[in-house]
Amino acid sequence: MSQILCYRTTDETNKVILLVKDVRGGEHEVGPVDHEDLILYMQGTLIQRAFPYLSIQDRELIISGYTAEMWEDLVNGIGSL
Repeated sequence: MSQILCYRTTDETNKVILLVKDVRGGEHEVGPVDHEDLILYMQGTLIQRAFPYLSIQDRELIISGYTAEMWEDLVNGIGSL
């Protein structure tokens, strides 16, 4: 499972960059996102409603802690069994 470790502000008003930890311990910046949307997500709003403007890969990283590359490795590993 991933973790949103922290966020930092940007030059844009009410926008933040998320620092997300993946399942292997790597850290990734995601965003910018609206600060209000982050609050909604943290309160339980579905990620696709809170961050419709993020890529599917960024939303998946936040939810599961898997990057697109990790998913590709997983799929290729299963397919080669």
